[in-house]
Amino acid sequence: MLAFMSYQAANRAVAGRVSDLLASLGIQAFMAHEHIEVSVQWRDEILRQIGLANLFVPILSQSYYASIWCKQESGIAAFRRITVIPLSIDGSTPQGATSNFQSPSPHVPAVIARPVIEQSE
Repeated sequence: MLAFMSYQAANRAVAGRVSDLLASLGIQAFMAHEHIEVSVQWRDEILRQIGLANLFVPILSQSYYASIWCKQESGIAAFRRITVIPLSIDGSTPQGATSNFQSPSPHVPAVIARPVIEQSE
């Protein structure tokens, strides 16, 4: 299983902690700032990775919705109908194409997160 982490650069550390949690559950997570190599066409790679992903994990915040790139990633994930698990770090709720998804706190313990993630397999 492959997760696509969608986050605004200012929230990179939070996305990294969620990525680590997913790894502990056996789920590989793609993070653009960590996995795109120098000189790779980053837009093409992001589109490729969203296309491969089984799980979309947006780290919601006011800055997330200020980013056109984050909003586009959410729209692509919704269009692909992949499992979306939105996590809000400031009370922001899913908007636009992902507004029908309930957003838990980012501090959801692994015991709670594991069944949600396993259900998407």
